Amino acid sequence: MNKCYCINTNNMVKYNLKGNHTRNGGEKVRLNRIKLATELLKQDMTQVQLSKKSGVARTTISGIKSGRSCREETARAIAAALNVAIEELM
Repeated sequence: MNKCYCINTNNMVKYNLKGNHTRNGGEKVRLNRIKLATELLKQDMTQVQLSKKSGVARTTISGIKSGRSCREETARAIAAALNVAIEELM
């Protein structure tokens, strides 16, 4: 995928062709919120527990469960904490 770079005074923001942007690199992905919620229920795990196990802020996890996108690195950390492949959450 072609990238276009736009620089502001604070940091570099990367834009892909879909118009999604990421700070400090890393592609944006969107986890399936129903699959994430289902996996949390299967494992009897709360957002707070997932946050501690994955190292991802609870507010970020809450946002993902609400349908927001996240960095691929964040999605991988969540999948690893749940012991599932990232594809199972997409």
